[in-house]
Amino acid sequence: MGQKAVLCCEESQEGIFTAVYDGWAGRYGHENVRLQVREEEDRELFSSYINVRTDAGKARKVSDTVRRRMGGRAYLDIARAALSWEADKGTAIYHTIVRGLSMADGFRVMQVLTDPYVCRVSALARAVAREADHLMGFARFSQLPGGVLYARIRPRNRVLPAIAPHFQDRLPGENWVIHDEGREEAAVHPAGGSWFLTDMEAGRGPDADRAGDAEREIEELWRGFCRSIALQERENPRLQAQMLPKRFRKYMTEF
Repeated sequence: MGQKAVLCCEESQEGIFTAVYDGWAGRYGHENVRLQVREEEDRELFSSYINVRTDAGKARKVSDTVRRRMGGRAYLDIARAALSWEADKGTAIYHTIVRGLSMADGFRVMQVLTDPYVCRVSALARAVAREADHLMGFARFSQLPGGVLYARIRPRNRVLPAIAPHFQDRLPGENWVIHDEGREEAAVHPAGGSWFLTDMEAGRGPDADRAGDAEREIEELWRGFCRSIALQERENPRLQAQMLPKRFRKYMTEF
C-alpha cells in the first residue's frame, strides 16, 4: 500500500469533482485517496497533502462521465451528497465514482449498498433531500419595503441549490431572496428571470423586521388562524417535533 494522498479541495460540487479528476489522474492508488473539504487541525502521519484548485473544465469532465457511465439517478445522488454538511462526503463521492466506473453496468452502482462508500453517499443524499423537502414547505417569506420577498433559513446542509428551482417555479413573477444565515449565502431571483447564488456579508442581509404595517398585520392574522385551528386536547409535542423539527421554528411566522 502506497502513501496516503489527501486532496484538499473547495467544499462545492465543482471543487469535489476537480479533486476526483486529480485523484484519478494522479495514480496514487484509489485505496490511498481521501478528499478533505475543510481545514483539519490534526494532519495524518505518512500522508501527502495536495491542494486542489477548482477547475471548471475538470469538474465538467467528471460530471459528463458520471452521467454517461453511471446515469442520471447516480448523478443526482452524488450531487445531493456534495451539498451535505458532513466532512467525509468528498471521500465517499470519490470512491462511489471509482466503484461505478469499474462496474460493467455503472447504472446499478447505487444499488450496491454493501459498499460502505456507496451506502454513505446514499445516506447523505437522502438527508439533503429530506431537509430540502422540509424547507420547501417551512420557508416563510416576508415582504420588505419595495416589494421584495425575503426568507431566512439556517439549514444543516447547503440546500439553497436544491430548493431555489422550486421557488422559481412557484414565484416566477416575484423578486425574492432566500438567505442561508449559517453560510452567509443567498439565492436571489429577479422577477421574470433566473435565480442565482451570491455571497452575503455577515450581518448585512435585509432586515425582515422592517416589514410594513400591512405585512405585520397579515403575519398576526396568520398566527391567529393557526391558534384558532389548534385542538389543545389533541396536542402531541413529540409527534409535532417529528413532523416539524424545532430548529426550523425560529424562522416560521406561526411561532
